[in-house]
Amino acid sequence: MSSSKLLTRSFAGGEITPEMYGRLDNVKFQTGLALCLNAYVLPHGPVTKRPGTGFTNVAGDSTQKVRVIPFAFSADQTMVIEAGHGYLKFHTQGATLQRGTPAAYSGATAYTPGKLVTSAGNVYYCIANTTGNAPPNATYWYLLPSSDYQIPSPYAGADLFTLRYTQSADVLTITAIGYRPRELRRIGATEWVLSAPSLGASVVTPGTPTVVITPGTGTAYLKNIFYKVTAVNSDGSEESLAPFASAAAAIDLTLPGAQNAVSWTAATGAASYRVYKAVNDANKLYGFIGETTALTFTDDNITPDYSLNPPSSTIRLDTAGNYPTAVSYFEQRRAFGGTTNSPQGVYLTRAGTESNLSVSSPSNPSDALAFSVKAQQQNAVRHLMPLNDLLVLTAGGVWRVASTSGALVPETLSTKPQTFYGASDVTPALTGHSCLYVEKNGRRVRDIGYSWESQAYTSDDRSIIAPHLFLDYTIVDMAYMLSPDQLLWCVRSDGALLSMAYVPEHQVYGWSQHFTDGLFESVCVVTEDNEDVLYAVVKRNLNGSDVRCIERMASRRFATQDDAFFVDCGL
Repeated sequence: MSSSKLLTRSFAGGEITPEMYGRLDNVKFQTGLALCLNAYVLPHGPVTKRPGTGFTNVAGDSTQKVRVIPFAFSADQTMVIEAGHGYLKFHTQGATLQRGTPAAYSGATAYTPGKLVTSAGNVYYCIANTTGNAPPNATYWYLLPSSDYQIPSPYAGADLFTLRYTQSADVLTITAIGYRPRELRRIGATEWVLSAPSLGASVVTPGTPTVVITPGTGTAYLKNIFYKVTAVNSDGSEESLAPFASAAAAIDLTLPGAQNAVSWTAATGAASYRVYKAVNDANKLYGFIGETTALTFTDDNITPDYSLNPPSSTIRLDTAGNYPTAVSYFEQRRAFGGTTNSPQGVYLTRAGTESNLSVSSPSNPSDALAFSVKAQQQNAVRHLMPLNDLLVLTAGGVWRVASTSGALVPETLSTKPQTFYGASDVTPALTGHSCLYVEKNGRRVRDIGYSWESQAYTSDDRSIIAPHLFLDYTIVDMAYMLSPDQLLWCVRSDGALLSMAYVPEHQVYGWSQHFTDGLFESVCVVTEDNEDVLYAVVKRNLNGSDVRCIERMASRRFATQDDAFFVDCGL
């Protein structure tokens, strides 16, 4: 009687559930593992041992949970932000940013937020503009508790894992439930400022315009003419509101020599001014008639362009009840979503601006956008993900925000549901052309990407062959690594670390488990030395005390065996 053997072709399937052990016909069984512990799957099939982690520092406050967040200005300029209870610290290349020795405090110097001074042997961080108010005045100064560079933050330890963030150059925008949006700006190596931006028209409105009438010659058929003036910044990207109309100017501008001389008071920071005109009714449509750098403008019967209207109102997202939960960038606009007053609301700034949320009536193509995701259930917006379209992730499903024609403008806005597998609060991870997110119950990892076959975004469960890794737990944090290996790292609620080799173009979805002498609590990925590096917060018991350690996973690339690093929390 002949015998046959099953050929195990590779380990690309990773760890699989015991419920699949009878599936001899299934490719995932033939490439799967019963247990993959402290090792991970490589995209081309083999399994390799997980590198160790190097000790970076003890968290600034180990009594409460700590989260790590990536900050990436470019591929070779990255930092890891340690967000703790009421503070932020910074790490890079496995080391912590130090405060240095700043100059001594001077009562004659005007200090601005972010500046460091030395006073009475201590180092202080300026939190408000001041001159002559010496440390330790808590209204203006924050005491750095150690030699590590650290800045204050408003975020409580219990709320750290509700933070959402997005970055543009040296500015990281942070939103969270119940907190006003903030911007973390890197001004210098040891000059970081966390501030609350003004979300609205950032350019000051000029004074109410006045009009001097010059009547023409001939029989006049008088019309009441009204004017509004807005201020424009130096690069033309920001325009102020125009709430004030001039008094009626009764004139017939069609007569020879007839003209109106419009004047106004200057607006601080304005580089130029735009003039708009309405005929017969101050509350009717205003049209653009010209732009000038002067404080006067002459209207000699200029025909208004009614397709260009002055901004008339502002969407407020910096007042209590209107603080957004989600944030992202899309088509040169900063996007916000999910406020207390409008849980399903989505808001995008004016085109080409960061904070201008002004709108016109009727609307202009560059206006800020405000709309609600209409669904059968009231599920708040949790995440905004910028793929080819803007994806709005709620607990009830995923919606696609797109334009029916060309760029996203008010007249072409379209919102359609794509899947009803909702998302949890865990920050999703963008991959090469899709998005990985945790399902609303926290026990499934799904991806979502555009399918040309269905002409829609489709979502697949990427934990379906290893449900035993999630059944009694939830995912609390995750991060995606692109190079040298495409790996998704997930922190489980029991402190285990899971990894998934994710190469969808080759159907590779291989899960692994990772344990250490401690509990993983948070992870993030940044690029250092031309490869992606995992940083983790690990709660350990050291010398009889529970501490939270910031640790950096070592590289698997080394020239000699002596350089191999396979211990955890090592030095």
